Amino acid sequence: MPKFLLHQPDTIDFATRHSTGSTIPYAVWTSSLEDMPMIVPPPELRSTFDEIARQILDRIPDAYFQNRTLASLRDTLLPKLISGERRVKDAERMIGNKS
Repeated sequence: MPKFLLHQPDTIDFATRHSTGSTIPYAVWTSSLEDMPMIVPPPELRSTFDEIARQILDRIPDAYFQNRTLASLRDTLLPKLISGERRVKDAERMIGNKS
């Protein structure tokens, strides 16, 4: 099963409904996922898709951390700019120091 399918709501729902164990229903998914009906494309197509998807998925952590940094800068600078405590030139200097 391709890794990206493990995060799909339908996959999680199917596995949860067919898993064993009551304390942690996700603990025993192996046999339930083996029984999950799915259409499987030919190996060449899966390989091509995996190469393309991997390039996209590998970028997610970097984008996530960049987004957090930008949100932090926004939360720091915007109130100061709105209040007049800082001017745009001051903000540019502050950003230059953080990056």
